Amino acid sequence: MNEIIKVNESPSKCKDIILKHVGTSSELKKITVFFDNANFIFTKYKVDYDVLFVAEKINGTEIHATQLNCGYGGNGPSSTYKVLLGLDVNESLAEMAFTSRGFEIDFTDRLNIVKDMVFFQYRNDAVTTSETFKFDEYSQVNIKKRRIKMFNPQVNNINGLFNAIDRMKPYTFEFFIGDDSPLDNGYRFKWHDKAFSHDPFGHQKLLGIKHVNIIIRGKIFDIYCLVDTNMITSVVNVIHSYLFKKPYFDEAHTDDSIYLLKSSKLTKIKMFLSLFKSKKNIHETLSLQ
Repeated sequence: MNEIIKVNESPSKCKDIILKHVGTSSELKKITVFFDNANFIFTKYKVDYDVLFVAEKINGTEIHATQLNCGYGGNGPSSTYKVLLGLDVNESLAEMAFTSRGFEIDFTDRLNIVKDMVFFQYRNDAVTTSETFKFDEYSQVNIKKRRIKMFNPQVNNINGLFNAIDRMKPYTFEFFIGDDSPLDNGYRFKWHDKAFSHDPFGHQKLLGIKHVNIIIRGKIFDIYCLVDTNMITSVVNVIHSYLFKKPYFDEAHTDDSIYLLKSSKLTKIKMFLSLFKSKKNIHETLSLQ
């Protein structure tokens, strides 16, 4: 296992310690730095929630810093800028410490190839694009478990859900329709969780949530969704259509009921399931491979 050195000092001291440990740029493999820690989910690094900067040496040693970051004109980015200059990065490239919300520099290439790696941004961040994932208390990112937990994403963050699916490299889609979901080890939601207590509209945004009823597993991270049980069939259909280019359920209307039709892949015979009259649970895991 590679050695990890964690530095939790002032930005200026972080700079000095990193330059001392790294030595010269010839000993360095890569530097990765973010404004939002959640973006480390796209890297191989297993970082704590307060780490914003990682310097990886050729020998595999990783230096994790909490007070060096990027994306604005403050002490953290200023010290990041000085670290880059101290490692012989040209000045125009080093200025990304102020202008970019996340980047990676490869020191094994003589051109110091840079990759822009920003995807996760806090919802109130003024610098944003339509292709990012805006996280908040209703769209939580767990970098240690490499998991996103989304609460009623169909109303709170549908754009983020689709963007995350595009980036996660999904391989299975699992859902549960009914009572007492077994997903996420039978987790049961309590809406008065302190994470939502500050939002006066929190109860409305969490309406109908009882348990985890959708899990999309990916090669990069997983998505766990807690969806209003009265809307779950519609949300399953939307996600299934996005993943497979067709809905999982069709609708058939009678005088007094709406029925859902599920197409059988083997027999091509449509089975009628009245989810409004029957208490039968539906639990499916579908492969995208």
